[in-house]
Amino acid sequence: MKKRDNNPLLPRAAAWAGMAAAIAILGFLSVSLIKKSSYYTVRDVYVHEGRRAPIDLSYLKGRNIFTVDLQREAVYIAQRYPTYKTVRLVRVLPNRLYAEFVARTPRAYVQLSRVYCVDDDLVLFDVPLPAVPGGALPDLPVITGMASKIIGPKTGKQYPLKELWFAVNIVKEFKSLKGLNTLPLKRIEVPSGETATVFIPSLGVGTAAGKSPAPLEVKLACDDLNGKMRILDSLMTQLKDTRDTIKYIDLRFKEPVIKLNDVKK
Repeated sequence: MKKRDNNPLLPRAAAWAGMAAAIAILGFLSVSLIKKSSYYTVRDVYVHEGRRAPIDLSYLKGRNIFTVDLQREAVYIAQRYPTYKTVRLVRVLPNRLYAEFVARTPRAYVQLSRVYCVDDDLVLFDVPLPAVPGGALPDLPVITGMASKIIGPKTGKQYPLKELWFAVNIVKEFKSLKGLNTLPLKRIEVPSGETATVFIPSLGVGTAAGKSPAPLEVKLACDDLNGKMRILDSLMTQLKDTRDTIKYIDLRFKEPVIKLNDVKK
């Protein structure tokens, strides 16, 4: 006669299975109730966005806080406000959302059909508002010569063009080198991705005719930009008080070429 199998674990397993099913059902019902409860309806959206233009996120109000896809909405909002580099959304239970905006840092202005800003990521965006009402805009150099390269510019779009990369990196080099970072860099003309001309204003020392000298022109090539900028840094340190006597410095060749202004008798 076959011995009856009395496994003591079977009733316990059945009990655990029943309990798990009950918890699952309870959880489903709880989630359903939470989603329908007005207690978790978004009533306020707090925005931290520094000194930029006001941002309207009122479209998020009235939605259940748990049904808001934070990542998806953050991407959508960043597309709506391209002045900002990143957007982060956080739930503040029971009924608030917190939005943190990280603004793009303008590296230079770009003269196209109108003036745009450009950052280190080569993204174009609108010129930011002044830090205070009626205040001055950031004192940044203007990049010219790009109108034929960027047709129909769009804010928030990245333009990975060699010419734009070249100009932005010239600005970055100016800011990183001791002898250059105090110079009033005003304009960078980029006719191609291979060469550029930097315009540095005069010291303001008048000529015999009573006119200020023309700005110093520095001609650069894109190859070994860091090395050429270090040479310029050294030259500007040596010639810091007499740069108005120089018409241009050409750094496109192995050795720098310095052309002095004509002396009128």
